[in-house]
Amino acid sequence: DLDNDGFGMRDGDFGMRGGDGGFRDITIASISGSSLSLKTADGWTRTITPTSTTTITKAGATITVSDLEVGDQLVFSQTEQTDGTYTIDAIRVILPSVGGQVSAVGSNTITVTQRDGTSATIHVDSATTYQVDGVTTATLSDIKVGNFVMAQGELRTDGSLDASTVASGFRGGH
Repeated sequence: DLDNDGFGMRDGDFGMRGGDGGFRDITIASISGSSLSLKTADGWTRTITPTSTTTITKAGATITVSDLEVGDQLVFSQTEQTDGTYTIDAIRVILPSVGGQVSAVGSNTITVTQRDGTSATIHVDSATTYQVDGVTTATLSDIKVGNFVMAQGELRTDGSLDASTVASGFRGGH
């Protein structure tokens, strides 16, 4: 099934598989020109070099290598060439996320109780987009106490999240 690339990835697949021993949490360790040195917590390392045909996205928007930062988590897809090398087809930055059951909704915050019982704050603003099951054009007012939400965005130093997207309507799995 898997190509023998030593990285546990099929050609064309993004660089992570589920809970079957595949790589998780690939982080940019350093950037030199257009080369990205990657690492995982378990010691895997690799350097990849996107080309002019590599699609790079973050939060659904196309970005460039210069928009990437050390510490960004990502997944990537690749294609093995006839000479045994790999071409990087796509890179997708994985935004930090916070999720849980909504315990409070303010004018610009959503407070959730996470799976481990801790509380987390999600900051929202006019740029935040919402996806709520059964609602065509969702807004913050469609997020209710008791809902389960998952938000993606940028982490603040205090651990709270500035959300670019908030999704609700899925089961929480407690």
